[in-house]
Amino acid sequence: MSGPGGEHVQLGAINPETGSAEVGEVSPEAEPPSSQSRALHAAPERNSTRRAKPDYPSPQTILEAAREIFGTEVTKMTAPGGRKRASIRIHMADGPRETMIATYRPASRRRETELRVLRHLGDEGANVPQVLGVHGDILFQSDAGSRRLTSELLRARNDDLDDLVSRTYESLWEIKSAARRSGLLAQTPPVATGVEWLRDFTQTPREISNRLGIRAPRLKLAPLAQSLVTLPVDFIKWDARPGNASVQDDGSILWFDWEHAGRRRGVEDFAFLLGDEFWTLSPTRSLYLFARSCPQDPDPLMPLLRRFSTLQMVQRVGLIESQQRRHGWNREDRARRYDRIGTAPELLHRLREHGIEMALMDPLTEPLADWFDQATNAILTR
Repeated sequence: MSGPGGEHVQLGAINPETGSAEVGEVSPEAEPPSSQSRALHAAPERNSTRRAKPDYPSPQTILEAAREIFGTEVTKMTAPGGRKRASIRIHMADGPRETMIATYRPASRRRETELRVLRHLGDEGANVPQVLGVHGDILFQSDAGSRRLTSELLRARNDDLDDLVSRTYESLWEIKSAARRSGLLAQTPPVATGVEWLRDFTQTPREISNRLGIRAPRLKLAPLAQSLVTLPVDFIKWDARPGNASVQDDGSILWFDWEHAGRRRGVEDFAFLLGDEFWTLSPTRSLYLFARSCPQDPDPLMPLLRRFSTLQMVQRVGLIESQQRRHGWNREDRARRYDRIGTAPELLHRLREHGIEMALMDPLTEPLADWFDQATNAILTR
């Protein structure tokens, strides 16, 4: 996460006498230390082994890195998404920028992917953060602002919502075009194309059903998995959830968190939007606006978009089920504010409604319509 969010959790003020960071108490509004499960919804290849939580750098380490690169004083550091997150907002005493984002990327492959993507897309004028500097595992980027797309979707209504969704789609199409123009597409590896990944993705409803003690949907797994096989012909952000985008002052949409970018068919980015619990527009309207925004014939893309979106909603139901089982329910506004998994009954109900509507659009996903209803009731009543 590289920016949006208010100044919710103050990590450290800077002692004017010593020049060092003083770690303060976490605000009572801060979320418990939990995170989005990259293994389920973001990582290109799933891994059943739970990864160790990263050892985040101290505020003092970030402070010293910022001083070394930029030569300016830091007045304070805040955490837009909560304390145990990869990105920190740095407030500068002087210089051309009042704030910037320091993002911890300990995995060298993902760090290099993000740097390559940001630099190529930035050179083409795409709406992504600007790389300001790198210090070891810490990537300094321009601040994406405080208007996260999840909050803007909640506020928008009717024509304003259609306009916001259309601008969001257009921003992704422009990024794909910029990736082709810059040569980035040719340098980007395929993601989510392996047999194991496809099997896991399509069998998630069965796994969740086993956890909930409900009957698994009667899906035709082999044809469904085969229908998701595609040539990696276009650039994708991957994990293009609305929580990873922000609305700028001019109304444009800026995307951040690029460590998982790769190549696939291209429509998967839109499926991450439609399949998210914070996406407020109905599937029918969302697909209509997608077709209208598409710079090519949308009809060949629609089956993959519908199926991937439906299965992405299944993934989100699974994340909510797992998180709620461990930590209980959260408030919708808090989950949105800190970009957490939407463990709120209202958000689960939205997934149910959108999941049923989308599943019924395709024979291969139709059995999931009843499943969304059963899974939601099982989670709410356990």
